Amino acid sequence: MRDQNKLNALEENETFVQLAGLRANPVGGGFDLEDLQEIHRRIFCNIYPFAGELRNTGIKKPEGKPFTHPDGIKPHSDRIFESLKEQDYLRGLNPKAMSKELSLYLGAINSVHPFREGNGRTQREFMRELALHNDYILDFSQTNQDEMEKASKAAHERNNLAGLHKIIKRGLTPIGKHPSFTKPLSRTAVNAPEIPDMDFDHDGYE
Repeated sequence: MRDQNKLNALEENETFVQLAGLRANPVGGGFDLEDLQEIHRRIFCNIYPFAGELRNTGIKKPEGKPFTHPDGIKPHSDRIFESLKEQDYLRGLNPKAMSKELSLYLGAINSVHPFREGNGRTQREFMRELALHNDYILDFSQTNQDEMEKASKAAHERNNLAGLHKIIKRGLTPIGKHPSFTKPLSRTAVNAPEIPDMDFDHDGYE
């Protein structure tokens, strides 16, 4: 599809449907690279032919630090997810510790940037499912594109997690205290939030 506006509209509608489906039927819960790929596949299966596939080309933001080289995606990801496994997938953490660890893992996965497109939505859904596994709701609808971009860039280029931690801390709620358990989810809440994909990889890879 060559018309970028049409592609963006298709992405918005399709990802809303697929993310809503992930709410009802999450990925298995292995919290590893295969789960991340399956989330990407399910979100973008009707949009990109490479949905769920690891990228095989280098990407970076213009004048920015490159993301992980394609040859390093799997080994780097395996180290991240092995660390998560060793932490028992963050079971038993209080809100302060949970928000800190979630921001650390979000920053690490973002720096790998394993897909050509769609990394932001895939990462956020993975984090949402990980939080839910630990009886928390993680709601990204309380941020905006500019804040997320700046926080992600700071984490990737300067190893500064303060911005991501602020976003996650704001959106993290113990499961029994979140309003979504007493009223229907809005479209914004499901798509978490309605913001164009917060990636830094739009360098000719549409």
